[in-house]
Amino acid sequence: MATVTEKATDVVVIGLGAGGGTAVLPLAEAGLDIVGLEAGGRYMPRDFPADEIRNDTRNWLGRVKVNNEVPTQRLSAAHPTTPAVGPARMMNAVGGTSIHWTCQSWRLMPWDFKARSETIRRYGASALPAGTTLSDWPVSYEELEPWYDRVEHYHGVSGLSGANPFEGSRGRPYPLPPLRRTGWTEFMRGAANRLGWHPFPGPAAIRSEPYNGMNACDYHGFCGFGGCHVSAKASTSVSSIPAAEKAGRLKIVEHARVFEITVDSDGRVNGVKYLKGNAEHFQPAKVVLLGGYTYENTRLLLLSRSAAYPNGLSNNHGQVGRHYMSHGLRSVA
Repeated sequence: MATVTEKATDVVVIGLGAGGGTAVLPLAEAGLDIVGLEAGGRYMPRDFPADEIRNDTRNWLGRVKVNNEVPTQRLSAAHPTTPAVGPARMMNAVGGTSIHWTCQSWRLMPWDFKARSETIRRYGASALPAGTTLSDWPVSYEELEPWYDRVEHYHGVSGLSGANPFEGSRGRPYPLPPLRRTGWTEFMRGAANRLGWHPFPGPAAIRSEPYNGMNACDYHGFCGFGGCHVSAKASTSVSSIPAAEKAGRLKIVEHARVFEITVDSDGRVNGVKYLKGNAEHFQPAKVVLLGGYTYENTRLLLLSRSAAYPNGLSNNHGQVGRHYMSHGLRSVA
């Protein structure tokens, strides 16, 4: 198969979901040329009917790719694989998972950035299992706080500042008031108060009011694992991606499946290879941003073998794929 070499660009972004889709705007504002490679296509608000069977059970938004690639799991290399517990709530599209996420918009706690040192300080070194690779982050909550703030105020996050007694300091309040309560949340709040807990409205990346030309929630209640038909969710498909395109700096290639991140003779990343239709393409770039979600990022790194990285890109120490985690969901009934 002949490879089509594309015009070189400053930045390639692999995956235009929450992370990649948000990153394209500041890159465009900095005057950089960007090529966004997305395995899916585009959706419109009319593609998001209030149908829980279609959206939640059959994962209609995952039919392009994800539904045919359900992850498996095993206890060790010696055990047989079994299907992963629960259906995969993922998709491929311009906007990616930011289209159908549940919009819980929490910040990590200051403690989370120092998990190793704080665990030892509080519980002693013996609390850590032998051979653990648990490490403190190379950045602190205080360093990251302005970037949390920037994203919240760009997309319009609804919340009540100061209500969470455990959160880190904030440079300024949430841009929007919290979403309105329901009879169920009021019932739960009363129970929590009687237990001496600290109930508060959770921050949601769903706009409680119109914000910067973007729509507000109409409380129709079918947005758990589906897109929003009034575009009130903080989806990059209706915010940062269109803004980057309008700036004239972002070119999106839809239905492009990246299979290798390439490196030069010095082992420095110099582009990506992808399939579109029946053709193989090479996209040269100065910088490659990997935003394909946990599973796809790991797979792509392991597939990207070279003389400099015989076990996969950035895997010379054998750590790629050993420590990732996806969303952890917990329910109480």
